Amino acid sequence: MTLKRFLAFGCLAMLCGGVVLGCIVAAYLPTMKLFFRYGYADLPAFMERRVATFDGHEVSFLVSKFSADSQWSMVNDPSSPKSVHEWRQSLGASFVINGSYFTDANQPTGFYSIDGAVSAVVWPESEIGDSENGYTFAVNITTDGGMNMYWVPTSSMLGPYPGSTFLSFPTLVMNDHALVATDSGLHARRTVLAQEIDGTIYVIVSEVGEVSLYQMAQWLVAQPEHFRIAGNLDGGPSTGMSTTSTPWDIEVQSAAVPNVLMVQ
Repeated sequence: MTLKRFLAFGCLAMLCGGVVLGCIVAAYLPTMKLFFRYGYADLPAFMERRVATFDGHEVSFLVSKFSADSQWSMVNDPSSPKSVHEWRQSLGASFVINGSYFTDANQPTGFYSIDGAVSAVVWPESEIGDSENGYTFAVNITTDGGMNMYWVPTSSMLGPYPGSTFLSFPTLVMNDHALVATDSGLHARRTVLAQEIDGTIYVIVSEVGEVSLYQMAQWLVAQPEHFRIAGNLDGGPSTGMSTTSTPWDIEVQSAAVPNVLMVQ
C-alpha cells in the first residue's frame, strides 16, 4: 500500500469512527444530561423524578411509590446518629429516609413512641386542631409493619396509636386540599410522606433545590395523584434517602440523624 493510499484509508477510518461516535453520543445525550444535572439517570421501577419551577428556580423531586402492604419500621437511636446511607448499611435495609424533627440532644421534638419507649413530649391536647404549624401529622407503623397517616384534629383517636408513632409538622394536604395557607418564604430541602385513599404510600424527597412549605403543599395538590393526606418530616440538611438499586444505589445524602423510617 502506498503512503497516499494509507493516509486516505486512515482519514476514511477516522471519519467513519467519528460518525459512529457521534451517533452514540446523540443516543445517550439525554441520559448524560440527566446524569450531570442530577447524578442519577436510571431510577428503580418504584421511583420517578418530577421537576418543577418555583419563582424561576428548578427543583427536582424523587417520588417513590409503595403498596399499602409494604413492610415499614421505625428506628430511633439518639446515642448514635448516622446519615441515611449509614443507617441503611447498618440495618441491612433496602430503603431508608430521615424521620422526625429532633433536638440538639437528638431527642424527638414531637411525640414519639417506639418499641414501648415513649418520648418526654406528651400527646397533644385536642385543642391543637386549628394550628397550622402544630404537630398534627401522625405517622403510625402498625404491629404488622403497615404504615398509616393521620391528621390529629380529625382523628377519632384521642391518644397515641397502637404500634409505633411519631408526630411531625405541618400537615401539608388533607383530602386533596392544601392546608398551608401562607408562604413563609423559607426554603429548604424537604422530606414528605403522602398516602392515597387506597393506602398507597408516597415518599417525596428534594433531590436538587429548595422549596417552601406553601410551595410544597401547592405542588402536591397539583400532582395527578389524589392524596388523602400528606405531611412534612424533618427537612433541610436532615433530608435524605438511601435505597439499593441497579446499576448503582440511589443516594440523597443527609446529615447525621437519630431516627429513620425504613423498608426492609
